[in-house]
Amino acid sequence: MFKFNYLDRILIALLISVFIANSVHNYVTLTNFRKSKNIQIEELHHKIEFLSTALGSMASENAIMKQKLEAPYQKKENTSQDKKETYGDTRGLRNNNPCNLKSSKNTKWDGQIGSDGKFIIFESPEYGIRACAKNLKNYQHKNGLDTLRSMVYRMGPPHENDTKKYVRNLSNIVGVSPDEKINVLKHLPEIIKGIIFLENGKMPYPEKMFIGYTIFN
Repeated sequence: MFKFNYLDRILIALLISVFIANSVHNYVTLTNFRKSKNIQIEELHHKIEFLSTALGSMASENAIMKQKLEAPYQKKENTSQDKKETYGDTRGLRNNNPCNLKSSKNTKWDGQIGSDGKFIIFESPEYGIRACAKNLKNYQHKNGLDTLRSMVYRMGPPHENDTKKYVRNLSNIVGVSPDEKINVLKHLPEIIKGIIFLENGKMPYPEKMFIGYTIFN
């Protein structure tokens, strides 16, 4: 069995102390190294995220700028707002002349842009409806016609239409008898709607076209 004297014990204690100190130092160094690496990795992640966000923002801004630069040179597509609303394919509706007023060299209506050879073509249905309204008012105020029958016979003579049937149908639509004296202004919207229906087989226009300026001016 080994026997250590006093000096040997001191030397051994010193060696053990040095060993422990080195171990602690190495452990601390390794721990600090790992913490440093973790911090560096975390910082790297933050930088990557920042760069990704920045690149995404730049790509978005580039796309917007590209659209702005290309917009003046792109062919504009028609939208529902760009297109004029159409209400049907009958002759009167195509011409924006739903009451089928005939063209005349002596009369030029507001909004009239031409003729299809027999009937007026208007710029819009509002002009066509307004012309029909003024025509009916003239029948009463200038020509003294105050019944549906007299107005229809003036509008479409028997040699051109089945006038009796037309009068009967219009009377049913408006709700007054054919020979009842009427104030045309009082029944104007209903008379025009009835004429449009009989001329085209339908009345496709919204109610707003039969109030205010369109027919009462």
